[in-house]
Amino acid sequence: RRGLLVHEERALVEPFLAAERRSDSFPEQIDASVLHDALQAHALGGSMTAATLEPGTRLGTYEIVALLGTGGMGDVYLAKDRRLNRLVALKLLATYLSDETRLHRFRKEARAASALNHPNILTIYEVGSADGVSFIATEYIDGPTVRELTANRTLSIDLALDIAQQVAIALAAAHEAGIV
Repeated sequence: RRGLLVHEERALVEPFLAAERRSDSFPEQIDASVLHDALQAHALGGSMTAATLEPGTRLGTYEIVALLGTGGMGDVYLAKDRRLNRLVALKLLATYLSDETRLHRFRKEARAASALNHPNILTIYEVGSADGVSFIATEYIDGPTVRELTANRTLSIDLALDIAQQVAIALAAAHEAGIV
C-alpha cells in the first residue's frame, strides 16, 4: 500500500488535480504540503477549513446553523443570512487552497456562475470573505443528493432519465453562457 492512494484518499485529491489540470500552469510536481493538509483534514473528520465552525458562529453577515458537507474545495454550511433573514448554503474555500491564484480563480468562477439564471442551476447570492475565510453564499435547497438517493437502492429508469435530463439542460444553459 505504500506510495499508493487508497480509494477515499484518491477521491479527496482528484478535485485538486482536476482543477490544476484546467489551469494554465499545471505543476510538474504537486506541493507535498498541499496534499498533506488535505489528507490531514480528511483524517480529522473531513473539515477542509482551519476548524469546523460551530452553530452560532458568525462569519460576516452569516450565522452558522450546521455543517452540511465537505468536498474537495472546502466545507459547506447551512447558514442564516442575518440581513435578509433567509437560509443559505455557505461554501467555504479550503484553507490549503487560499493562495492568490486559487482565490482569483474561485472568485472568477463564482462570478461567471452568478450570471446564470436557470431553474436547474443554483443561484449565487454573494462571493466574499470574512475573518480571513473566502466563501460563496448560495441558494439553499433542502432535499437529498443524488448520492443519497442511490445509496441503498437503484433508481428507476424514469427517475434516472429525469435527473440526467435536468443535468443536461443545466449544462447546456451554462455552455450557452460561455461557461465550460
